Amino acid sequence: MDVKHQAMLRSLRIDRFRCERCRLESLESCARAWIRRPEHVVIYAATGMMDVELEVGRGEVKRLTGPCFYIPAGVRRRGIVRPEGGCLELRYAYLMVHVCEVSDLLSRFEIRCSLSSRQEERFVDLHERALSLAVEADPAGMTHLWREASMAMELMALLLDGAAVKPASQESAQAQRRLERVFGYIHENIGRELSIEELAAVACVSQATLHRMFKKATGVPPLGYVRRMRLNQAADLLLANRYSIAEIAARLGYADAFCFSKSFKKQFGVSPSQFHAGPV
Repeated sequence: MDVKHQAMLRSLRIDRFRCERCRLESLESCARAWIRRPEHVVIYAATGMMDVELEVGRGEVKRLTGPCFYIPAGVRRRGIVRPEGGCLELRYAYLMVHVCEVSDLLSRFEIRCSLSSRQEERFVDLHERALSLAVEADPAGMTHLWREASMAMELMALLLDGAAVKPASQESAQAQRRLERVFGYIHENIGRELSIEELAAVACVSQATLHRMFKKATGVPPLGYVRRMRLNQAADLLLANRYSIAEIAARLGYADAFCFSKSFKKQFGVSPSQFHAGPV
């Protein structure tokens, strides 16, 4: 593995991973209105087949039939399940992974929307394990979170099996460069207050444009990204075991340790002291 790919692997961040099961008793529930999700979705009909329509362009609709599909983030879909028997069972998985703090990783690849039978089998097994994990005690425990992250990576690998990288457009490459400039500025100034005006000036774009660029690339607005990166650095400092919680709060610009602990628990699900203690 070359240096570039090693750096990308280290920078992977799982922003969303969730699995759920839905059982429908009424055949009237089969018909679906148009739906759009911000994350990538895998849908599996455990008791039948699906006819799915994807809105892939202006006025262009792609029609698919089968038991298991991948729906890219932001793509509108609707479909009808053709059940076998009187009860319908649908299984869903939601995933969002970013790389280099910038882009939605899966959107960089040409992933087939109709999954193969081999991918389908792997998905069913992964989905069952994820549902079992979800009902275990202490979902905020570090061991639980690490197992969940491992399953998210497994789903990502499943989807990328055989996928080709999309060619980058000139416009997206320019936006990437602007974002990378802002990301560097944020990391250099992570310990002080940053404003949207200041970040827009660094990117040489309007505040509204910067907001759209950040939402598309990271899923959060610019100042939301700043808060997330500040807390990620706090997590690194806690694991380094060199500073107290109060010292970390001061280094990263928090008013006091209480405000820092409250923000940390909101993002990671555990307090700084619990995170520092390791697996529970």
